[in-house]
Amino acid sequence: MVRKFFAVEDTSRGNRLLSRYYKMERGEFPPGTDYYETYSFNFMVHELHEPSFKIVWYDYPGRWWENTPSDAEEKQVRRKAFEDLLQCHIGILLVDGERLNNDGISYVNCLLDQFKNEIRNIRDALASDGKPITDFPKQWIIALSKADILPESKTAEDICKTIVSDGSEQLEGLAKVIDSKDFGCQYLLISSVKGKDNKVINAHQYIGIQLIAPIALMSVLAELARKVGRGGGYGTFKEIFIKLKSLVDCVDKMDDFLPKKYQVLTHLLKVMQLQEGLEKSVDFFRGEQAMAAQKGEKIDAAISAMKAELASDAAQRAFYRNQQ
Repeated sequence: MVRKFFAVEDTSRGNRLLSRYYKMERGEFPPGTDYYETYSFNFMVHELHEPSFKIVWYDYPGRWWENTPSDAEEKQVRRKAFEDLLQCHIGILLVDGERLNNDGISYVNCLLDQFKNEIRNIRDALASDGKPITDFPKQWIIALSKADILPESKTAEDICKTIVSDGSEQLEGLAKVIDSKDFGCQYLLISSVKGKDNKVINAHQYIGIQLIAPIALMSVLAELARKVGRGGGYGTFKEIFIKLKSLVDCVDKMDDFLPKKYQVLTHLLKVMQLQEGLEKSVDFFRGEQAMAAQKGEKIDAAISAMKAELASDAAQRAFYRNQQ
């Protein structure tokens, strides 16, 4: 049974995404993203008729951070995307898993350098127009796409070690440009399907996709922990929960000093019940989700659904945070 799902607010865009999904079910990979677009999703728990909250996804072509703009129009679109990023709580930088396999760490370092250069160029252009950057996302995930081609024994921690071992200078340079003390500490394996030889062989076998929303929430909680000097935690989700428990006793004071875009998260922090941890089973959290849904408690149901995903064995493999 599907426990939760995302519903796109715009039916036309939703059908466009569904078209790609249906084609994957019959074995076809969709074409790569070649334009910038914004999607607004309602996060729906299956047993409820109303969304728990909304997620806005800014989708951009991965090639952007490997090449300079091809013309003035693409340059302007990239700038628009960059301005939209300023509204985000979290950013995701995609690393092509197939290219990492084929070209090694040199590909990743080139990607990081180009991303850094493009951010610097757009930042300088905005400043010259009197629009200096004031609130760029501090939390970023380095997500390895096409994770289905990896051996099942390979974890996000392994990918972290590969990138950090020979790319620490590039990570540091990019962190300085985006003014983030945390850039380069979060790693996620993702794949929307199982593929082989340019064909989709199982459109329902995914890795990490179900973790994007929970990770976004956990990342912002880690940032809140940093702001109040509590330490954001590191390791797997279960280890991070243990570190974040200290936030519980100061949650009521947070709204007094947090930037407006973070204040809504204090309610979510209370519902997360960090002191409970993730030691209980996935089935336990699914039960909590069902009970909350029956009572019409949307946020509680969504948080329980997220905790069920975070507690799973798959989540322990697919995500790793290497520092507080």
